[in-house]
Amino acid sequence: MAALTMAVCIPTYERRDIVEDFLNNCYDTYTAAGIDLYFYDSSIGNDTQELIQQWLPKGQLYYIRMPSDMHPNAKAYKIFQGCGLEKEYDFILLSSDGLQHKADIVSQAMECLDLKHDMIILDWIGEQNEGSRIISNLDELMVSCAYHMSSFGAVILNTHTMLRDVDWAFYEERFLKEPFIPWSHVCYYLWRAAEMEKFESLVLSLPFRSVRFSMHKKDSVWTEAVFPYICGGWVRTIDSLPKSYIHKDRVISEFSRDYFVNPECFLQYRRRGTFSYRICKKYWGVWEKVTPVSRFTLLAVSLLPQKLLNGLYKLGFYKRLLRLKKFCNSHSQIVIYGKGTQGRLYGKFLEANHLKLDGFCVSHAVTKGEQFMGYPVHMFTKPEEGPCKTGYIIGVASGNAPEVLASLKATVPGDHFFLDLRLSNEIRYQYGYSFLVIK
Repeated sequence: MAALTMAVCIPTYERRDIVEDFLNNCYDTYTAAGIDLYFYDSSIGNDTQELIQQWLPKGQLYYIRMPSDMHPNAKAYKIFQGCGLEKEYDFILLSSDGLQHKADIVSQAMECLDLKHDMIILDWIGEQNEGSRIISNLDELMVSCAYHMSSFGAVILNTHTMLRDVDWAFYEERFLKEPFIPWSHVCYYLWRAAEMEKFESLVLSLPFRSVRFSMHKKDSVWTEAVFPYICGGWVRTIDSLPKSYIHKDRVISEFSRDYFVNPECFLQYRRRGTFSYRICKKYWGVWEKVTPVSRFTLLAVSLLPQKLLNGLYKLGFYKRLLRLKKFCNSHSQIVIYGKGTQGRLYGKFLEANHLKLDGFCVSHAVTKGEQFMGYPVHMFTKPEEGPCKTGYIIGVASGNAPEVLASLKATVPGDHFFLDLRLSNEIRYQYGYSFLVIK
């Protein structure tokens, strides 16, 4: 029996640096697994095209030029219809240019390819101890998977069932318009599943570290559009699903939780100018669905002067910076724990503020002589007995911070490590990573 085939299809727009990062980190991993890569580029300039053309001779890589005014989700629908594909594939994965699956997950996904599965859902967001499971019930599918279905790169589609004999005119006319278009891929997954006489999905529960996000991805449309995307688009998307999907309010509230979990989120949005009295009033009837924050509190936040808020945040930032400086000055060596995006930003921040930095450490084994930002990288080990002279700054994503904190607490005295997630978020914001500053 011939091996099952898969293509990874990646829409991109004016993201040469992110595409280059993807190719450098992932090309060998994907192609060694037998996966073909397709880039659907709607850039105005030619930088991305010229880069990809340099890689084309390696094989298993294809470039498709798309109109520069085409929405990413309109590109997604074209991909689902086979646009640009050089051959027929058994499975298609629509992915983001900023998302990179690690080698072990690529291998695991390829091993799970089976034509009896209409979808294979890669879940690095949900509970990580659930293991792999089959879901055939539509409501269970929505409740368990709608959150991570929203990510490009999370859903592998069986082309023989999910993408064959589809009424594309129905889907394009209904969902490639506001407020559905940001979520038109989710609309497709769930509506198409409901159309099928017999549906089966395989869900792979993965650790968060099974994917990495490009350090070059600083911003997104979410920065300015978080309220219309969620309060308008996501709510309408889920509410409009067929009757076989029952627990819609639960899915709406769980997805919204990360963006609207507490008043601090809205203070941040107000500070940037994305939350206002107009927005508060526009979605007055929706707030109870998407946030536990009371409408009275939201109204109060919406009326706060931005200058006052920015002044207060600046004052809080300087207080946190003083704590960091004191921590650095009280140790003979400073090591940043983590060498991902947050570790790199902490490194840049320490350099910019003329604070000491002696290296980086990570939880896994490293190669001899490995460096990051010109500094040595070591595997973290329990310090030798005696006075601890090294101070550790926890520079990892907020989702990984508790694990790193627990590891340090077990081996290092409490005054020798530094963790301040608010300062981490502020540093991200100052370096332009605004769409990740949520809490």
